[in-house]
Amino acid sequence: MGSADPTDLRCIAVDWSGRAGATQARHLWSAVVEGGELVELSSGRTRAEVSAWLAGMAGEPEPVVVGLDFTFGLPAWFGRARGCATAPDVWRLVSEEGEEWLRACDAPFWGRPGKRCPGDQAPPGTAGFRATELAVKESTGFAPRSAFQIGGAGAVGTGSLRGMPHLLELQRAGFAVWPFDEPGLHTVVEIYPRVLTGKVDKSDPDARARYLAQVPGVTDEFAHTASKSEDAFDAAVSALAMDAHARDLARLSRAAVGDDARLEGEIWQPPPLRASIGGYMGSSYYVEGGPVRVTYRRSERGYQLAEEREVTPEPGAWDELIDSLDAVGVWAWDVSYRDPSILDGTSWSFEIGARGRRVESRGSNAYPPGFDAACAAMSRFLGGLEFR
Repeated sequence: MGSADPTDLRCIAVDWSGRAGATQARHLWSAVVEGGELVELSSGRTRAEVSAWLAGMAGEPEPVVVGLDFTFGLPAWFGRARGCATAPDVWRLVSEEGEEWLRACDAPFWGRPGKRCPGDQAPPGTAGFRATELAVKESTGFAPRSAFQIGGAGAVGTGSLRGMPHLLELQRAGFAVWPFDEPGLHTVVEIYPRVLTGKVDKSDPDARARYLAQVPGVTDEFAHTASKSEDAFDAAVSALAMDAHARDLARLSRAAVGDDARLEGEIWQPPPLRASIGGYMGSSYYVEGGPVRVTYRRSERGYQLAEEREVTPEPGAWDELIDSLDAVGVWAWDVSYRDPSILDGTSWSFEIGARGRRVESRGSNAYPPGFDAACAAMSRFLGGLEFR
């Protein structure tokens, strides 16, 4: 996001609605977080009104990142078959034909009465999904729905088809739409709230209230509002999660040319993997990323950067890593391991989420059982690069 200070970032999350007519405004919630505090949580705007409200921020000097809860694209094969070379081509096509797709519900769309899921989309088929949806399922255990599903429980297609045209409006207003554009002072990202809220029974008001009671930055008034509506809950927690990862958002970059993400889009999520090991007097290693893309850094004495590269793991490497970590019991590691008798020495950290589980553990000169095996598994995941 340019040179913006992450601590000054205004984070906005919109829990989108594909409903027709005036009822959409009751189900479309927006949350604004500034400096770690939830400062606005509201409904009452239509899709067009939310788009205009956000577009008006493009002329402001303050950095803003907006998370929208709908898919920013369709599977690449569909776009290419319709002559689309870029994401804006897809959005323009949806602007012209989307409502007819919703009316007819012809394949590959499905979910309306009598319109069953096509065979190539039904499990274990993947034709209905973008690469990012498959990656999110692999790294978190949560399964995003296909944008081709426009009816039935959990359908996201209607909201997505009625959302994509607004991306054109925001882009014209001056917003960068990630990952299609290079992020700037004002950037829009696609979010999937389930990844940001984690495991919680969102259909239960009491469960929502208990969850919110543990979240910093939420006043009693906002907590009460968010606990009464699943839509409000998703907006509030998503905006707070974005703010908590403002530094990650500030480091976003445009998808590479030739990457399907330039046509399909990508769900923003906090990196499912972040790990480091090393010390001032020797080599240090830092890894951040997920199943399909990893940033690797190696530093030498005095933390002087010696190497930085983007790594594309081999197919299946993520599963092999998680299987190896399962085998050493990483999910049972304590939060902290320290040997207070040693100064300096070696510090390390492991943060990883996969298959619906997450561990955050760190230490200084003390290690959990299986630590060496976990480091060896990380090196294999990185194609043999050092991590020890």
